Amino acid sequence: MLSSNLTSYGFAGLDKEALNVTLVEAGERILPALPVRISTAAHHELTKLGVRVLTQTMVTSADRDGLNTKSGEKINADLMVWAAGIKAPDFMHQIGGLEINQLVVKTTLQTTLDNAIFTIGDCASCPKKEGEFVPPRAQAAHQMTTLCYKNILALLEHKALQEYVYKDHGF
Repeated sequence: MLSSNLTSYGFAGLDKEALNVTLVEAGERILPALPVRISTAAHHELTKLGVRVLTQTMVTSADRDGLNTKSGEKINADLMVWAAGIKAPDFMHQIGGLEINQLVVKTTLQTTLDNAIFTIGDCASCPKKEGEFVPPRAQAAHQMTTLCYKNILALLEHKALQEYVYKDHGF
């Protein structure tokens, strides 16, 4: 179902075997800051789209082949996206000297210590031209997603990366 939705975005020729999405949540439910009814509805909708939703599943490490969980399961992945909120877990201290609490990123959304790691949203400490930092808000994360996608493709194609410019649309 998810792969068929991508054709409307120009990704022709994908079938359900080409794209498998797994959402891993350490807590009891996804979207824990929202009411249970919304969390449950989101979980249901994601499942209907073909997303494998794992709750109460803690990731202990990641390697080039995927994620390893506390229960011993290996979740194979070619592309992994970590969305952990505004404080990085302690195991991040062991990954190539990355800054902790928020990962410090350049305006291209790449971490300052590893150009192969892109970070968006609340866990990214992203500078603005005025010397301040992009606020950890959903609208910033939403804006960052498109540029992050474009910059990952540009990096893979050895092209110049674009800079992120935050546009505050208010609360």
